[in-house]
Amino acid sequence: MDKNKISIIPYVEVDGILTFRDSQILALIDRAEKDGTLPMIFYGDSKFTKYDFLQRVKRGEDCMLYVAMYGDDPAGFVLMDNIRYRHAHGHFCVYSEYWGTEELTAISQAMIRLLLKRYSVLIGIVPVDNERAVRFSERVLGMRKLTVIPRYFYNDKIKDDVDGVMLCVEKEG
Repeated sequence: MDKNKISIIPYVEVDGILTFRDSQILALIDRAEKDGTLPMIFYGDSKFTKYDFLQRVKRGEDCMLYVAMYGDDPAGFVLMDNIRYRHAHGHFCVYSEYWGTEELTAISQAMIRLLLKRYSVLIGIVPVDNERAVRFSERVLGMRKLTVIPRYFYNDKIKDDVDGVMLCVEKEG
């Protein structure tokens, strides 16, 4: 694995040119959908479409998209939304070809390092029924479990509330 192949690129406008085309942004969601991870990334909102995602990131008022690249290939993304002051909600995705590899850890940790340059603390709330994401957050992202929030999420597929596990990681020093 070559860590120099990993880059995290923000979706921004530079000198009037966006860093990613609309079709590339839509492809990020198509890829997550192909992996079957989209329902967990945007938990409980089965009506959320890739076009909603595109409009949200293009508007950029309260969100920021970062695309993880491994060489020239998209490896995943993190969407920070509902940004208020020094906190935001994060939606984290690394594509399946990296699962179970050293690259998964390196890509994920690169995302966290970048986010900790902007935020003093990252708080993640993961549905309690997504045990894999909770373990990943603790083992790979270095997050620690804080508490369980009763009925935090609404899952429109099961028409019921689901508890959320709150985790956090802090900027060092």
